[in-house]
Amino acid sequence: PHDLALGLAEDEIGRRLPPGWFRRGQSAVTTPESEPEPDLAVVRGNRRDYATRHPGPQDMGLVVEVAEASLQTDRTMKGPLYARAGLPVYWIVNVADMQVEVYTDPSSSHPTPGYATARTYGVGAAVPFVLDGVLIDQVPVRDLLP
Repeated sequence: PHDLALGLAEDEIGRRLPPGWFRRGQSAVTTPESEPEPDLAVVRGNRRDYATRHPGPQDMGLVVEVAEASLQTDRTMKGPLYARAGLPVYWIVNVADMQVEVYTDPSSSHPTPGYATARTYGVGAAVPFVLDGVLIDQVPVRDLLP
């Protein structure tokens, strides 16, 4: 189920990408404190722009983790890590509960970094796909889940 959901997310996001953005799958990104490998990242520019470095927070519009067994880690460890780095939008494709969790408005200035806004979208809903504060499209949740 994890691999299927990841592939579906890659397909659905990939077909909606505007010019000037591309998707990276399971590749390192650079944050001030580490180099995590999100399941999927939407990155500004083109692949050749990152021949000598990984994308950093200023380069990314969206990070996605697909969660089944890793749900708690994705919420409690990766979420704060991405928020602390200032990544603007973080999705968890929650396979276990058949929903997508969307986190926005990162804050790194609080003692415990996190996202100020969290919304959960069930199977009958659509997730707003936003880059640089602009709504690109709505992605039906059912199209992201196995």
